[in-house]
Order: sequence, then structure tokens, then C-alpha cells
Amino acid sequence: MKTNYLIFGGSGYFGSYFISHLLSDNNNNIISTYTSHKSNYDNIENLHLDLSNKDSINVFLKRISSYKNLKVIYLSALHRPDQVDKNPKKAKLINVDSFKYLIENMKNIESLFYISTDNVYGKAESRKFFKEDDPLNPTTLYGKHKCEAEKIALSAGYNVIRYPFLIGPSLSYKPHFYEEIVNSIKNNIEFKLLEDSYRSSIDFNQAASLGLKLMNECSSKGFDIVNICCDEPLSKYKIGLMIADKLNLDSDLIVPIKFNEFIEFSKHRTKDILLSNKKFKKLLNIDKIVLKL
Repeated sequence: MKTNYLIFGGSGYFGSYFISHLLSDNNNNIISTYTSHKSNYDNIENLHLDLSNKDSINVFLKRISSYKNLKVIYLSALHRPDQVDKNPKKAKLINVDSFKYLIENMKNIESLFYISTDNVYGKAESRKFFKEDDPLNPTTLYGKHKCEAEKIALSAGYNVIRYPFLIGPSLSYKPHFYEEIVNSIKNNIEFKLLEDSYRSSIDFNQAASLGLKLMNECSSKGFDIVNICCDEPLSKYKIGLMIADKLNLDSDLIVPIKFNEFIEFSKHRTKDILLSNKKFKKLLNIDKIVLKL
């Protein structure tokens, strides 16, 4: 009997990696939602869903009602903090209200994993690594929305996975920040990256693989909230150097910039957010997690 996976936001960067891993098992039946562009994968079912439109949501709910025992991975969000700040009402509708409406009206969910962000923790003190039970104090509206959605998921008996900054080659219909870095260097154009802002970054491929491993091995007993991230905090500048080194590109074209100098970016974001992954590694008996590009 096939396992039905429903991935909200499956056509995006992260969702594409989840699909890639799930397709390795022929016993998985995959349904993926999209708003404007379908997933690049043809051997799945792509369903349109506009979370800013209640009629679209109701049509989707009707179409999905025939599936039984859905394993849901919920990635959909208006996630760029600057976009959220510019469109607060639309962002709340997509990030909070529509999520709540969906899980209240889907009666065929076996398990649900809400994919959240390190932004829920807020500004870190000097080199503090946030644990899952630390108080939340988001400094961005996006982080506040994710906090609200987390509460909705947890109160319904579902699980939350918090991820940091994610990076890697795009498997989606559009290029990622990774490709921006690579293409700039290949065209002999300097690319500025933050050297004094640190996150517990992880690559898309590893993030999806470890996330699925957690879902499959621990969902029956529940884990509530778990951080998934690498051990070592990294700046985007260091990551850029790692990418250049891996692809044998000119690392001199990676130019360091200070957080406070990048005004348009920094005013919508928190400088440093570091995560503890001790709970995750204990659950899965893992010793070390390092960024793989």
C-alpha cells in the first residue's frame, strides 16, 4: 500500500528536495501544491492552491478529500521578511490564517510536520545557541507569523521542525541564491556577502534527508519541536568561499561586507541566530552535522 505524502509548497526550493528524496521510494505517492509554477517533477500530482484566496482553498480541500492517511509536510509561506513587511495583511492571511483554516478542515491527516524557521527565536546574545524550549522573541513580522502558526500546529497535536538559512543548487523552476553567487563569479562579477552575520546554516539536500529521517523514525512517539541545523555557525561570506572552492572558481570575487553596511537587507532581519541541534542528534543518534555543498 502506497504512503500518501502531501507537500504544501512542493514547487519551491526546499519542497523540491523533499520530493526528490521521496521519489526514491516507489511506495510513496506524492501530492504537491503550487501557486504559479508546478513542480519540476512529472511523476507526482500537482495541485493548484492559492493561500490568499478562500475559494481556491475550498476547491483544493474538495480535491484532496479522497486521499486517506496523509503525511503532510507544510512549507508554504510568504517567507521573505521584506515582502512580509510590505504586505502585512496578505502575509498574515497566507502564513497564519489560511494554515489554520486548512488543518481545521482537513480530516484525513495522519501526521503533519510544520516547517518553521530560526527567526522565531529573535536576536541572540553573544554566541547563544537557541534550544527548542527557549523563550521566543521574534524581531521580524515574519518570525511572529511563524510563532503563531507553530502554536496552531502544536495545539492540533502536530510537530514543528525549525530550520536555519538553507542553501544549495536549485531543483525548482527558479534559480536560488546559490546560483546567483555561482553565476556572478563565472561572469567575473564581484558578489558581496555578509562576513559578520552568523547562522547555523544547512544545505537543502541534507536538510530534507534529515527531516524525512526524523519524520519516519520519531513521528509515532512525537517530538513536538526540533531544530535541524549544522554544528558550526557560518557567515554567508564563508559559505560563498566554500562554494567557490568546491567549483574551482575565483574566490577573490567573493567580497566581504558588514551587516550594518547592507542597510536594505539588515533593517528587515536579525544579525545572528544560532541553533542548538543537540535534541535532534540525540533523537537520531547522530554525532556530527556539517554543511555539504
